[in-house]
Amino acid sequence: MEVISNGWIKLHRELLDHWVYDDPEKLKIWITLLSKASHKKRKVPINYQVIDIQPGELIFGTIKFAEAIGVSRDKLYKTVKMFEKDGMIEYDTTTYKNKFSIIRILNWEKYQNQKGKSPSYQQKEGIDQKGSIRG
Repeated sequence: MEVISNGWIKLHRELLDHWVYDDPEKLKIWITLLSKASHKKRKVPINYQVIDIQPGELIFGTIKFAEAIGVSRDKLYKTVKMFEKDGMIEYDTTTYKNKFSIIRILNWEKYQNQKGKSPSYQQKEGIDQKGSIRG
């Protein structure tokens, strides 16, 4: 599993009221997915292919991921399917023929906005896309 050892992610306080917060293993899986998602467009070589990864996406293999974070493969798979059903992620298992999958964190831009402020805060405060305050 690819290790991303630098940088940071944002966690919104609404996570405290979300069902994922009530189960430590599910929370661990969610935070690990967020932490491993790419923060920018990049190309990743894997299995003699070059994969284009977008912000909020990660290459995912259940066996390596489960081993790396210490959860059973079955629990990991069921939890990821729960995330998908709840609209937290998109889980593409078909494109790469069971060798690996791509997980896309939905609403990535909303919660990981690079300007440091949430879109709702920017709208309330009258801040435009460039970060300037509108009059």
